Amino acid sequence: MQIKTKAIVISAIKYQEKSLIVKCFTLSDGLKSYFVRDAFSSRKSNQKIAYFQPLTILEIEAVHKN
Repeated sequence: MQIKTKAIVISAIKYQEKSLIVKCFTLSDGLKSYFVRDAFSSRKSNQKIAYFQPLTILEIEAVHKN
């Protein structure tokens, strides 16, 4: 199910070399973990990584499988 909601980043953990596992508190579903693929791979990766600092408010689109 595709959802669009606001979320607050709780923590971000580096996974392997290029990815992140981000724990967020979402408005619609509560506490959820998300996998962000290739967060460290592009030239503009510093901008992408900055979105996932703790207590950052994001508007996310994600696919949830129940």
